[in-house]
Parts: sequence; C-alpha cells; structure tokens
Amino acid sequence: MTAKITSATLLDAHKRIAQLSISAELAAIVDKRGTTIEFSNLISGGFTLNVINRIFVDPHLQDSASFDWLVCILAHEFCHVKQGYWVDSVEQELICYQLQARVCAEIGLDGGRQIYDRFLPLDPKKPSDLETALKYIIELAGGSVPTQTIYKSLPKFQPTGAADNFGAALKQLSAAGLAGIQSLQLLRSK
Repeated sequence: MTAKITSATLLDAHKRIAQLSISAELAAIVDKRGTTIEFSNLISGGFTLNVINRIFVDPHLQDSASFDWLVCILAHEFCHVKQGYWVDSVEQELICYQLQARVCAEIGLDGGRQIYDRFLPLDPKKPSDLETALKYIIELAGGSVPTQTIYKSLPKFQPTGAADNFGAALKQLSAAGLAGIQSLQLLRSK
C-alpha cells in the first residue's frame, strides 16, 4: 500500500522525507498505512488525525520557496502517524518536534533549527521538561488563541488505557469546540 497524496508538491515532500536518513522509516510507515495527505485551508502548519488515517497541511506551504518548511512540518506529522495515537499529548508533541529539529538539521534549514533545536535537550519522560515543551509549543502557536486553547488542553504524558484515552479525547474535543467558537469570534470581529 502507498500513501494517498493529493498534490504533486506533497508527493515531492514525501519523497524527500523518504530519502533522509532520519525520516525514511517514517515515510515507509505512512506508505504502509496508506495515510491520506492533503492540503486544507482549515490548518495552520500540519495536523494529523490517526483515527481517520489522514494528515492535513497548510496550503501556504505549497510554493517552492516553502518546500524545506513543508518537508520539516510533514516529517513532524509522519512522526504522529508512527506513534499511532488517537489523542495527542505534550509528550507526543515533544517527540515530534525533536524529530522536526533533526530533519531541519539534515536538510540544512537553519531557520527551522533556530526554532526547533530548543526541543532537543528536553526529556519526553520528565515532567518539568514537558512543562518547558508546552511553553515552547504555545509560543509557536503565536497569537492564535484557538491553537493555544487546543495545546493547553493536552495531557502532559500520553494517556494509556481506555479510561485515560476517553477522558483525554473528551477534553481535546471540548477544547476544539471552544477553539472553533474563538475562531468564529475572531472572524466576526474583522
């Protein structure tokens, strides 16, 4: 099986990820699972929904000047596919941002390294490092209150067991609903 990729630009980025020593395994997993990868105007950066085996990517990354950024962001999302969780966590995000930093280093994207290298020394199993990672992640969300709302809802450690996953999923769905309301309010105020 191969990934279902809806654009030539995304296909080129997937091929690039498959060529990198740090991320070739991730591209193979995305192919094995037949993950759908597409651009969506609803997304800033990237977003993976493992529950429906789909990655959504910001269409602003389609232009050739943004190709290296697209590769790094898509590698981050491929890392989520490898992890396979249906709900997110700060621990999971930290692992993905660490991979993203390594991809930036391998392809020579210095701007990306300036942003993501700060995640590298953090330990995904250490609570204080997860607090620091969350701070960095919220900073990356910039002024996007809806995005910050979703990230603030994440559990620090990846939930295990049905009850923990169910609780985390409800919290994240509630945060997504609130983020949707916040987005509508922002649109109306313009």
